[in-house]
Amino acid sequence: MLQMERISTNLTIQYLTQTDLIRYFNAKEASPLIEQLLSNTDTKLAFVNRTNFEFTLDSIKTKFGNESNKNTIAKKAAYLISSFIFGHPLADGNKRTAAFLAELFLQINDIELLVSDGEFLTALIDLAAGRIHEKDIREFILQNIR
Repeated sequence: MLQMERISTNLTIQYLTQTDLIRYFNAKEASPLIEQLLSNTDTKLAFVNRTNFEFTLDSIKTKFGNESNKNTIAKKAAYLISSFIFGHPLADGNKRTAAFLAELFLQINDIELLVSDGEFLTALIDLAAGRIHEKDIREFILQNIR
């Protein structure tokens, strides 16, 4: 998991919201975790577009329904990744943050991602470069979770 062992998720669990059976987090809950993630590489959390950041985290609640199954959750995680990479809400660290938030989203929904950080980030770099698409990230997630 992307440096999760060094990042406390207590804030997320404390403020966690739940729609039907899928658990979510919002911008207020995610911001301190992102700040902590980025600080591991001496990067400061700086928004290029805070509204885009907040919209992305809010909109996954309404995308693809709320049926708590791996396919729906993988779609939502792929959408979160794609929105962060192409929406570019942060000045730096968008791919790292997208990977971290997607993995956190999976984790709070009791789904484990079974790939190394390197494999996951390579897939995200391929997405950012246009070599693969959001549906490919969804399939990648589905093939590598339990």
